[in-house]
Amino acid sequence: MNTNPILQFRPGILRRACIMHLHVVFAYLCLAACLFAQEEPGSDSDRRIMKYLASLSDDQLGKKLEGVRLRDGSFALAGHTLLHRVILPAKRTHVYVLREGSLAMGIPIGRAWVEPKGKPIQLPEEPPGEPREGAYNAGEVYTLAEIQPGDGLVELSYPTEEWIKSLQSPADPAKWGMESMATVEDPDGFSNVHDEDGKVIATVKNGERFLAVKPFAKSAQWEAWLANGNIGLIHASRVRVLPEEPLMKLNFEPCKAAWKQAAAQREAEALKAKEKPHPDNYYPTLLRASEGDLTALSRFFARKFEDAPADAYVRDAWKVLHLAGDVRFAEMLKRQPPEPNYAPAMLVHEWTTEPISDGKKYLERHFPQTSAALFSK
Repeated sequence: MNTNPILQFRPGILRRACIMHLHVVFAYLCLAACLFAQEEPGSDSDRRIMKYLASLSDDQLGKKLEGVRLRDGSFALAGHTLLHRVILPAKRTHVYVLREGSLAMGIPIGRAWVEPKGKPIQLPEEPPGEPREGAYNAGEVYTLAEIQPGDGLVELSYPTEEWIKSLQSPADPAKWGMESMATVEDPDGFSNVHDEDGKVIATVKNGERFLAVKPFAKSAQWEAWLANGNIGLIHASRVRVLPEEPLMKLNFEPCKAAWKQAAAQREAEALKAKEKPHPDNYYPTLLRASEGDLTALSRFFARKFEDAPADAYVRDAWKVLHLAGDVRFAEMLKRQPPEPNYAPAMLVHEWTTEPISDGKKYLERHFPQTSAALFSK
């Protein structure tokens, strides 16, 4: 029997050392798991979205997407309409532009990423008057001017038509986007106008004029902006463009119903929270401005709201101008000019003047008093 105390107790020492080591490893793994759990949901969601978008083909263009299920059971991109799919193999770049919401009230959004070892691509330039940050990555503002390789999914707030066309092959940009007056040529004497779900919302007779826009290069349907304010889709085979005719004045009267609904919802939420709705909140002011109220117009174009929907604000400005009318808007600029005045910035860029690509020229034709008040030296 070995009586050396060091040798005699070595097994116990080794056991205790092993146990302590295991405790350290276990604690480390627990810490790593906690950190992983904190970071994983966002990155996992981004990876799922990227995988889903990469699985889409040109066959989905112009169609509403089913979306992708995330880990928490929710769906991302469900009901969004795919407008553009730009894949740049040489740069290992993927760009997708979708419309969130209806054709009449929806807002384009972008999702893009550059694979590791790819080449950076420029972010869209910020449209004048746009209050939002241009891009987000992992829930944080993306402060770089270019999307960098390996940065993962980047959410784009304003994927402008000019930016999308800059990424496409040289032949594609001329095939879509430019608005034109048009009519229909149909053997039946008329064509149906559908919404994005295929429901007939109006008819257009042969010879009847409307504003037509081809939403993307391979689109089988044209957007039809009708004189009564309805906006829908007509099959391309029935559309005859009339590029020599001057553009008609747009009608945004149907927008009021959507705004009234949003105002009622906001008011109900405020009352539920035991808060008193304020008449100077965004939607009440928006509705008064659309009726030509000078004070409301001035407040709206000074951007003095804390409850404004950031994604829709600048586009609502274009609609408000049309609803208020040239005379009242010009009168507001003369008698109660906004301080600060964001109207010039919010009424000329193609991002905010949809579907008109040259807002300034359009204003000169249909809003001469407003145009003179905004841009005369």
